[in-house]
Parts: sequence; structure tokens; C-alpha cells
Amino acid sequence: TLAGLVTMVVADIDTPDIERHLATWADKAATWKKTLVRIEKILDVAIARKYRSGDNPARWEGLFEHLPRPKKPAVKHHAALDAADVPALMRELIALDRVDARALAFTILTAARPEETRGMKWSEIVGNIWTVPGERMKQGNEHSVPLSSAALKLLGKRGDAFVFPSRYGDKKPLGHNAMLELLQTLRPDVHVHGMRATFSGDWAAKAGYSLELREMALAHAVGDPTFRAYNRNKLIELRRPMMLAYSKFATGK
Repeated sequence: TLAGLVTMVVADIDTPDIERHLATWADKAATWKKTLVRIEKILDVAIARKYRSGDNPARWEGLFEHLPRPKKPAVKHHAALDAADVPALMRELIALDRVDARALAFTILTAARPEETRGMKWSEIVGNIWTVPGERMKQGNEHSVPLSSAALKLLGKRGDAFVFPSRYGDKKPLGHNAMLELLQTLRPDVHVHGMRATFSGDWAAKAGYSLELREMALAHAVGDPTFRAYNRNKLIELRRPMMLAYSKFATGK
């Protein structure tokens, strides 16, 4: 289909045929646009070098005056657990007393991303604060998490490298899918990443915590970089009561 589209554009084939080929890409918006932009650039060079004449038929500007825009794919959210069901799940995880279970329980209590927990090293924990370096964060910014006593208990015996190690020793982190596979044996319809939505959109929102505070806990950018840098300690302490309350709720205390 793509080869046919390129051929027709270059050869100035009738518009109805081009429209028919474009229609097959209607549900692939990102690929559709990238492809068209590349064709446009190629034809611009061809026109500049006098390999062809006339307007560029692949020009993005004005294209949708006569053609429907490609549809954006529907956003798929990770399946979340109802907040009311969190304490029961936490009891099951704590009872297992395995590395993958402790890692998953810790991820739930801290509203962290699974990869942040997997890559967690003992050197990142100072007192009751876990600081994730920017290179391991989705947005590239350092993120500090206040830890409750329940979260600290899940860390286990202090070692030299990874907090939640693989079965081959603490020089390697827990397997990439270990937490997801465990969760889906216990709650088949729930995704680990969806537990962040359980915390923020279900529990914390209903408990009356502000969107700004919830976004901070999820390591979403709030304020400009200067604000985040100068208010680091203050922002941690603002979040601490909320994370402690969630920990008490999740562990049934």
C-alpha cells in the first residue's frame, strides 16, 4: 500500500486513487503523517533539481481541505484495581514473602513505576527517603519518595547493589516481567502500572488530596524546573502525610 501511494504521488496519478490508498492508512495516524512528510521532502528536492515540475502533491499544508484527517488511535489505559481491593491484595503479597511480591507491594505503596522499583539500588535510600536519579525517570528529572515504615519493611536485608535482586544475586535486578506475572496470577485483569491510577485517581482523589499533590507523587512535572529544584525538600514533606495515609490504608492499619 505504501509503495503504491508513493508511486501514484510521484507519477501524478488521479486523485481518487490516491484517496483510496490514503484511506487504508486512516487508523495509522503517526505512520501516515511521517510517511507523507518524507514523500513531501523527496518531491521538494526533485522540484528544486528540476526532475519534475508543478506543485508538490504531497504537501501537508492544505491537504485536509478535501480529505478527511487520519483518526488518532484510541488511548489505552492500563487496567487498574479498585482502591477498596488494595488491602486484600497487599495481604496476599506480604504473606508470599518473596522478592517479586515484596517489590510489587513496595511499588503499590510508593505509586512508583515498575521499572523505577526494579532498578532501585541501596545507595538511593537515605533514611526514609528514596531518591531515583533522573536517568532512571521517564521525564529525566530526579524524584524523591518519602517512605512509610511499611514500605521500609518491604526492602528486606540491606545489600550492596539492587534492593530487589534477580534469582542470580543482587548484581542484577528483578526480572523485567516478574511483578506483572505475579500480579496477573493474583488479579488477572489488573496491570502493575494501573496501580498508579488506583492510588491517584481512586484513593487519593476520594480522600480529598489535591491534583497537584497527586501529580507530584506520580513524578509528573508540576511547576517549572526552578520551582522543583528550590522546593525539593518542601515538596517531599508535603507528600509525606499523603503517602503515610495511603500506606496505612493499603496495609489495613
